[in-house]
Amino acid sequence: MLPPTRIPKSTVYFKINMNRDKIYLVLTGDIKGSSQVENRQGLTNSLLDLCAAVNRYFSVNIIAPFKVVSGDGMQGLLKTDTNIMLLAHYIRAKIHPYFMRLGFGLGELSTQLNDDVSLMDGKCFQYAGEAVEYCKDNDLWAYLRSEEADTDKNYDALFFLQQMYYQRLNPQQKKLVRAYFVLFVEEGVVNQLKLQEVVRIQQANISRTLKTIRLNYFIRQILTSSKI
Repeated sequence: MLPPTRIPKSTVYFKINMNRDKIYLVLTGDIKGSSQVENRQGLTNSLLDLCAAVNRYFSVNIIAPFKVVSGDGMQGLLKTDTNIMLLAHYIRAKIHPYFMRLGFGLGELSTQLNDDVSLMDGKCFQYAGEAVEYCKDNDLWAYLRSEEADTDKNYDALFFLQQMYYQRLNPQQKKLVRAYFVLFVEEGVVNQLKLQEVVRIQQANISRTLKTIRLNYFIRQILTSSKI
């Protein structure tokens, strides 16, 4: 049996004491080892495609569209009810074979809202930058920084556990997980036939692999533990 193919409302979330009407969520992504990438145009094209995809498939969550920043990263402004775990896994799948560190910043704006993310500033941007640096210093995939230590610790634990899960998969299993997230987000329907077309694995092997890696449990954890 495949994991759910629709995004349910999150049933588990972490309490925020700040006024939700005044806080925003910034995501800053940074490509690991970008200075060693020889095909710079290829990297730029991949980032442009990623931004376009996120802007399209997460449009209901976006306040300021994602754009390429600093030549090797991306940044956008999101609503606080965004399923950040699903977004993070989609980005990881979509940007492959590059690896992107993800820094989420939750806080207030000190400027007016603008459609151009580069024309805004505030605590949410500061925290997103700090989160990216924390990922670099601690060899992490993703991290969330806010004014509330408990929220940061809870998301740190979630991101760490999911990183450990992913790292333990073999290359074929990782390919299957990446394909699942792309299909889940972009088509809203995932079945073994579609997975077979993407990963080119026999259907019997797909069923066995899904059971082995407990993808059903993994997906449900993401979908029910991601609301801020």
